[in-house]
Amino acid sequence: MSAPIAAFVDHYQVLGVEPKADTAAIHAAYTALATRHKEAGDKEAYDAVTGSYEVLADPEGRKAFDAVRLGSGSESVPLIFDPEDFFPKLAGDADRRLCLLCVLYNRRRQSPRVPGFPVRMLEKVVKITETELTIDMWFLKEKGYMTADDKSALMITVPGIEFLERERPTHEQIERFLVRQEIPRGPEAAVAQPHPDSHGDKRPKVGLLAGKEPLKINIPKSLSKLKPPTSPAH
Repeated sequence: MSAPIAAFVDHYQVLGVEPKADTAAIHAAYTALATRHKEAGDKEAYDAVTGSYEVLADPEGRKAFDAVRLGSGSESVPLIFDPEDFFPKLAGDADRRLCLLCVLYNRRRQSPRVPGFPVRMLEKVVKITETELTIDMWFLKEKGYMTADDKSALMITVPGIEFLERERPTHEQIERFLVRQEIPRGPEAAVAQPHPDSHGDKRPKVGLLAGKEPLKINIPKSLSKLKPPTSPAH
């Protein structure tokens, strides 16, 4: 059974301000609402307006939220269909969305306790325009493959992981959408040398960092006291 997808929170509606409101108007709205809810002892409402204010008061956080918030733009787009532009892009749309899901799944693997991926950080990992990101977020959220937390950070869902496991995308398939990154290798990184019998395989074997002890797992006392089953007497 998959986990429920978090409902989208419109922080502008929570604070009762327009999307074009300036910082002063957002601060004034928050001050009034926070004071009212605090005096009334409504902790849930107070936490809601505080969370919305934290997103909108931060310029980078607000920019990221505006990218997630669908339907907020009012730009006029000419209704022109150009086949020479449309069909080449269509061929890469599915692979680009697969790439985005792979990045989000990798984030959940690396940071399972804080799996959200800030939108403003995507440009450092994925080659994607703002328009493409808006379309992809709409598509993936409608399919239930992706959601966003209360800070507008993107997260892959259980259906999204299952979709990746079915599709099994390859590195070659999504490589053109990834930003090339140099993996830092400090002097403390211990890398095993190739085995003499590896027949020229020079790929590094990653070992434990120097000075690091093996992972220790705390076993509950109730389990540590269990004795192994004895063999039946012959």
